[in-house]
Amino acid sequence: MARYVYKWDGEYWGFIEGEYLFDKKGNYKGFLEGVEVHKEDGSYVGALTGEKYILLSTISPHRPLAALRPWPPKPKMPTEPPRESPRTSSPYGAEDALKRF
Repeated sequence: MARYVYKWDGEYWGFIEGEYLFDKKGNYKGFLEGVEVHKEDGSYVGALTGEKYILLSTISPHRPLAALRPWPPKPKMPTEPPRESPRTSSPYGAEDALKRF
């Protein structure tokens, strides 16, 4: 079952299917290792927070590249959910990692 992912402002961005991250058009964008999210090239994106946001710490050191994963098959597209309520401000020392995609 897909888990929806949102930008911090409440806009629907995409979904997680298994350990893979897809944008709202179903394009493969990365993978998860626990709560850590990496782009398809292995570079660190941020941490899955609250099960539906990906935040990047602005005060933690950069993480090394993760081992690449096999390219996933095209996912079954979930229905697009309604917009979430916008969050007020990011937690101290964090920013919306999805702004970088």
